[in-house]
Amino acid sequence: ERVVHAPAWTDGRPLDLFVLVDRTLPDLDAEAVRAGLARMLSSLASQGADYRAVGLIAHGGCAIGGGTVDRSLSTSEGAERLLAQLDLGFARRGPEPMEGSVLWEGGFAMSEVLAGDGECNAWTRPDATKLVVVVAGRDDQSGTSVTAHLEALRERVVAPDHLAYAVVAAGTGGCGGYPEATRLLEVVRETSGRFASICGPDLATTLGSLAFLPGEENQIALPDAPYLPSLEVLVDGRPVEATLDGTVLTLPRSTDRFRDDVEVRFVTAASCPGG
Repeated sequence: ERVVHAPAWTDGRPLDLFVLVDRTLPDLDAEAVRAGLARMLSSLASQGADYRAVGLIAHGGCAIGGGTVDRSLSTSEGAERLLAQLDLGFARRGPEPMEGSVLWEGGFAMSEVLAGDGECNAWTRPDATKLVVVVAGRDDQSGTSVTAHLEALRERVVAPDHLAYAVVAAGTGGCGGYPEATRLLEVVRETSGRFASICGPDLATTLGSLAFLPGEENQIALPDAPYLPSLEVLVDGRPVEATLDGTVLTLPRSTDRFRDDVEVRFVTAASCPGG
């Protein structure tokens, strides 16, 4: 019997990350944003993401100041560059409100127009998953329906579930004087993304919690092809259903393979006559 322990997956999955912050939010704490961005980058790195990231304001889908953040920078250096691009102190541009163009801004940043050679987002990769992180005090006011918006963006990724939104805004019924972000809630639901309340006590922790790899399958490459009737998969000691394609095992999406202990027991097919 072979036993495989596999708490982690291959490092280096490409992720293009776009961070959008409504700079007109009252009492927006730049230090909390900086700390949250550092936590986000650190979390993505620990999940094996080969990330490239930019910070966007209402500026036609391009980062002001240019330059991307990737793993060649420390997480603190990356957070500092993103913070500069977000220009929370209005040093480079005036306080244009972001809420009217959240979906448009992120969508245009991913468009083929800006991804061409010599364009500001030529750094994006066709095979990369896309994550858009939004911090907004009001709902999106773009004229395009959420469905149409997502249909257009999904043409820019290799699979529909390789696009997701992670949003900090007001949830159902609103909170703290902020109105319910109905369209942003919808885009989170439609992309199986993540949502956190803008009225939470700690923006740094909240931002850090939004880091994930859209569409990630929890897969394990087994060293040998198993004899299928013998295959047993345990997560934290509990049996779970999993699918097998050759020697690649796909676990349930609920499994966090970076924190849960995954144990795979099997007899090799080669050791079983006719197996």
